Amino acid sequence: MITEPILYIYISVSDDICINRINERNRNNEIDINHELIKKLNIKHEECYNLLLNQGYQILKIDGTNSLEDICNEILRYINN
Repeated sequence: MITEPILYIYISVSDDICINRINERNRNNEIDINHELIKKLNIKHEECYNLLLNQGYQILKIDGTNSLEDICNEILRYINN
């Protein structure tokens, strides 16, 4: 039996940062990803976040521009409180 998660974690970044990270990774299968697609995906992610939040789901939204260490620490602080 599959149970629903008790917490969703949403790590959010701007379109530009997302594109920069894709370019830095330089993966062959990501070469054709364009800014318009990323913009549309970010809009859909925000819509989903707001929908779930309004339905009472527990969601931790994190600024993905923070360092990996800061992101991990924020998650741990949230979980341990």
